[in-house]
Amino acid sequence: MLEDEKPDEYYVYKCPYCPYCYGEEKNGVLKLDFNEDFICRNPKCQKEIKIGGLRKIDRSPKPRFPYELGVPHEVVRDLFLLSNLFIFPTLSENCPLILLEAAFAKCLLVLNDDFPPLKDFFGENALYFKFSSILTKTTYNNEEQYFSDVAKIIIGELNKNKPLNAFNVLKQKFNFDYIFKSKLEPLFYEQK
Repeated sequence: MLEDEKPDEYYVYKCPYCPYCYGEEKNGVLKLDFNEDFICRNPKCQKEIKIGGLRKIDRSPKPRFPYELGVPHEVVRDLFLLSNLFIFPTLSENCPLILLEAAFAKCLLVLNDDFPPLKDFFGENALYFKFSSILTKTTYNNEEQYFSDVAKIIIGELNKNKPLNAFNVLKQKFNFDYIFKSKLEPLFYEQK
């Protein structure tokens, strides 16, 4: 949807007691086939409905992406807390704050080797692979094989990192959900 486009406002009016619908409103124009109180037409309902008692349900088109104005910082923070890996194949971003946030969250950084300014941030403390940039166009003999090899290297690096692996065990086995499911919930279903 373009910025200057406004979504249609579209509402359905339905019985407050059952799912039966009686009319619709589009862009402020209400289409109903009655003007006074009535009995619901649904044979299973048949309750009296006041004309003002109809439920108005918004059926306007919703944005496909829930964060039209950007992802809230809390969501980014929570995602980093759950992550071990941050892949940043940027073509041209010079001073990415999100890269600093990923490093602060102790994520393994995978950066674009074709964009040299990224090496100024973390030097040898990140993995670098060729993803192309505004400076360089990378071509692959076999792109699928290249990215498969990249994935194997990343997995190998993650497996070598013992503090990270310990932290992963901590996140997986020492959180409230896991403790409840594995230790407490079985007590509720224990047979005597």
